[in-house]
Amino acid sequence: MYGEIQFYSDEKTKLAMLGKLTKYQENLTNGKAAWKMSDAPKDYLLDMLNQLVAFEIKISKIIAKSKLSQNREQRDFENVIEELKTKGKTRIAETMQALDRN
Repeated sequence: MYGEIQFYSDEKTKLAMLGKLTKYQENLTNGKAAWKMSDAPKDYLLDMLNQLVAFEIKISKIIAKSKLSQNREQRDFENVIEELKTKGKTRIAETMQALDRN
C-alpha cells in the first residue's frame, strides 16, 4: 500500500480507534457473545493503551496479489470453497472456482 500515514499518541484517539476495531472484530467473530472493552478493568485497559501505536493511512495506491489456496491439494482447495460458501462469502468462493488449476 502507498499513502500518507498519520500517527496518534493521545489517549482519547487511541481509545476511540481501539474501540472501533474491537467492536468490529468481536461482532464479526463472536456475534452476540462479543467481548466489550468495558469488560476489561479500566486500569488494565489504560496500561495496554500505552503499549499501542495508533495510526491511520490515507491510501493512494494498492498493489496486491490474491492468495487463494492455489498451492493446496485439490481436495483442500475445494473444501476451502465450500467453507466460504457456507459462511456467505460467495464472491471469493466464485473467484476461486474460476481459477484454472490445470
